[in-house]
Amino acid sequence: MTLATISGGGTGEILDILAEPGLHMVLSAQSRSATADAATAVRVASLLYGPMTTTVRAHIDANTDLAEFLVAAYAPLVTIFEPGVRCSADLFFDPESPNMSPVLMIGIHTALPVDEAVERLTAFDQDWFLEQSHSIGGRVNFNLEFV
Repeated sequence: MTLATISGGGTGEILDILAEPGLHMVLSAQSRSATADAATAVRVASLLYGPMTTTVRAHIDANTDLAEFLVAAYAPLVTIFEPGVRCSADLFFDPESPNMSPVLMIGIHTALPVDEAVERLTAFDQDWFLEQSHSIGGRVNFNLEFV
């Protein structure tokens, strides 16, 4: 499934599709290069990880590959954490980084016990994130936010 196949639906329909247990979206090279699909990815990412600050939204608008990555990451997050898992996005600037490139930090909001939440984050890392993270060059990271 590509973004093009889900972009015609309404917001609720898109979220229902993305929240299907076990669904892992695969973004084709064609959808990555298409402006319309990139714009759709940004809109969907802001629905899934929003509300976003103006700075975060501008960063994702300028780096649409990050939006596509976030959309693809949502299905594994739902599978491992729970349907309707709430996430947030923020930018982190490492002052010790040689080029001070921002890292998009995704907070996974959870009320799970600490041990269980860490176990699930480890499963997300091992099952999906570590194999996919090379595609965005370390520009996104996921952490836990306890609520």
